[in-house]
Amino acid sequence: MRLRSVFHTILGSALGALIAGCSSQTGANSVPQTSARTDQSVSAYPIGLSAIPIGLSAYPAGLSAYPITLAAFPVSISAYPIDIAGLSISGAATAACQATLTARTALCHAEYRNDITAILDSLLPALLAPGYHPDMLQAAYGVTRAAPTGGSGQTVAIVVAYHAPRLESDLAVYRRTFGLSPCATANGCLRIVAGNGALPAYNSGWEPEETLDVEMVSAICPRCRIMAVEAQSDDIGDLAQAVDTAVARGATVVSNSYSAPESPDADAFASHYRHAGIPITAGAGDRGYGTGFPADVPEVTAVGGTSMILSPTSGWLQAVWSGTGSGCTALLKPLWQTDRGCNERTMNDLAVVADPATGVGVYVTAIGGWNEFGGTSVGAPIVAALYALAGNGSAYADTSGLYAHASSFAAVLPRPNGVCTPAYLCTGGIGYSGPSGLGAPTGLGPF
Repeated sequence: MRLRSVFHTILGSALGALIAGCSSQTGANSVPQTSARTDQSVSAYPIGLSAIPIGLSAYPAGLSAYPITLAAFPVSISAYPIDIAGLSISGAATAACQATLTARTALCHAEYRNDITAILDSLLPALLAPGYHPDMLQAAYGVTRAAPTGGSGQTVAIVVAYHAPRLESDLAVYRRTFGLSPCATANGCLRIVAGNGALPAYNSGWEPEETLDVEMVSAICPRCRIMAVEAQSDDIGDLAQAVDTAVARGATVVSNSYSAPESPDADAFASHYRHAGIPITAGAGDRGYGTGFPADVPEVTAVGGTSMILSPTSGWLQAVWSGTGSGCTALLKPLWQTDRGCNERTMNDLAVVADPATGVGVYVTAIGGWNEFGGTSVGAPIVAALYALAGNGSAYADTSGLYAHASSFAAVLPRPNGVCTPAYLCTGGIGYSGPSGLGAPTGLGPF
């Protein structure tokens, strides 16, 4: 792990010398294993890349992705341009699920980088795997001590659409690489459940989503059991029924890394996401400022996204990821939300890493093996696993407990994810804001 420590030192030290600005990268939705790195990301590292089988630009990103304002406390981390839902916006990441949106169509929130070369090597040493690893994520969210022993008796369900035939084998590679105990159907750790009667058909877009989700649960709660609940389609009705299936089959926490446009058609299914004693999480979306279902449901923990780096002097620093969803929803405001710029339920409740430029390492055969992932799909299963580690789900009724422990969250540096009035709904900052909610978790206290 020495090279990784050296890299973090280089990265953190460089932050102190950077001047505010914007990095720009271009590219369309390209196949990740054949996409070339940008000159910018290669030149950012004072390390010979030829001696290492994976370009260090994969871990976690070119230094130019993190311009910092030095006038006072760092307040600005540059945007990382991405391809959003296949809309051909200039960027260096690809949306896993690309679909024609309707009032009832859910879009998953997985983004993976296409400016680095994916590595189809199931025996790759952990040192060379891109992105943040389990030990780093556990440290970032204050659960290094709890993760090895917590989660016994907990089952985290991830609700997705369609079937991922290589889920178990890809999860095995991830867990073996990072020294986690096996989690397989044979030992009862992993269950693959049909959400609507029979196992659904395969879908190439949702396979990376499902794999990302189970690997993120593994990263935070290695001892948790995992239930992959596969809905017949990306119709919100099928996904909502799959949530009920997860609860009926014994899930103690449920994660949802997808959203449909907020509308009466979607919100009609809100009751399926209200289960007393079962914490339910949902990603806020990857299309920038705007709301979506089911993250808009007041009883659901809406997870926004951040850009995250490790500074050797300041620890883990997080800023609003410009791709995260947020905003003022159409549903009733819960009593525990006291912000005054939105009379209805405000998204979000909290935020964790989602920027593909500062993403997590994930192994997905379908996209070429090891790659670096972002999107609020990263956060929904991470937060679900935090609930499982805490083990207090049976007392869960809604998200009010988070707000009762507002001081237990770290501030997220402000950065806009859109244009809005009032500005806190799309900017972030100290205290509660739309994009980052209460902030970034720093331990299990709020859960």
